[in-house]
Amino acid sequence: MLSIGTVVMGVQDLERAVGFWTRALEYVPRDPVAPGDRFVVLVPASGPGARLALQVSESPAEEHPRVHVDLYAGDAADQAAEVERLVGLGAGRVAWDLYPDDPDFVVLADPDGNRFCVIDTQHGAPPPLRPIGRVASPLTERERAPKQGHEGSPEAWLELDPALAEGLADLRPGERVIVLTWFDRAERDVLRVRPRDDPRAEMRGVFSTRSPDRPNPIGLHPVEIVEVDGSRLRVRDMEALDGTPILDLKPVLDRSEGA
Repeated sequence: MLSIGTVVMGVQDLERAVGFWTRALEYVPRDPVAPGDRFVVLVPASGPGARLALQVSESPAEEHPRVHVDLYAGDAADQAAEVERLVGLGAGRVAWDLYPDDPDFVVLADPDGNRFCVIDTQHGAPPPLRPIGRVASPLTERERAPKQGHEGSPEAWLELDPALAEGLADLRPGERVIVLTWFDRAERDVLRVRPRDDPRAEMRGVFSTRSPDRPNPIGLHPVEIVEVDGSRLRVRDMEALDGTPILDLKPVLDRSEGA
């Protein structure tokens, strides 16, 4: 199965394009931009996501190959607000017969003429995965973090979006939950590793290990709740680094339970 890794856009004014797309998407240049650069890669400021590459093209937008990017909005209200914001940044509305008279799809063009679509995902394509919070931990360096949570991890806080506090209503200290995270500092092109980074260990396929480096770096952490404070949980046995995005929480069930 394929997934989008990088979208490349041809532009005439690189500085203008970087300014527009970093404000439109909350992306940042992967590397410092220097005078005379003709190619810049933009990446999400935080969390996972596709890369956007901007490449100087000598031809106007009507002559170089079109690029079509889909941007997801949460619902019709979000879509309308985002379209207004993007037009304020310099985008223009475009009539395109690919989506005739369909309110779920609003087609715009950036200042270089590259088309992109703002989609109401309530009726259109499903929205991308979104973190529900982040880990707050004394652990800041991967080299100093335990390989597993029970191997000496300090207590940490799971800081969720306050709007999700109601979802924590029935969790109590002493209970165990499984925390799903996104290892945002992991390598995603690794398929073989030495378990526990031991140079003496035999190389193994990554899917037979718990290595954080893997095509989809999802972390799985069984933790014990120490304290519940509004939209925050203090837990033990959490080895994820400070700032790691949290994707979900699920209770640990024994074989006689179901939920």
